[in-house]
Amino acid sequence: MVIWKHSTFILERVRAAMRLGKNLPKFWLFTIALFFAVSLLIKVTIIHNYFGINRADTEVKVVALTYDHGPYPPYTNQLLDILDRYQVKATLFEIGCNIEKHPEIVKMIVARGDELANHS
Repeated sequence: MVIWKHSTFILERVRAAMRLGKNLPKFWLFTIALFFAVSLLIKVTIIHNYFGINRADTEVKVVALTYDHGPYPPYTNQLLDILDRYQVKATLFEIGCNIEKHPEIVKMIVARGDELANHS
């Protein structure tokens, strides 16, 4: 009777080890994938902090206002009118094909003293 209990115990342990053995490759694959994902996230953050501008030290409180995907009449014109009314400067990120279609708006942006940047 004691031998039977002992052999049953051993058999249960062997079965548990086999179940663990089947899942072990999945566990290692998941662990390695998680490691690389975290490493990539850290590297991207470091690169962004190195090349990106996260903040600017100024004497006064300021807000950086950007406008993307223009120039696109009438919306860009309306935006420029509002910015003029409140004497606000902005950075306008424009798309090359839209610049070709509406060069007169680009000239207005430059004449106003806003910053012009390429979005494409």
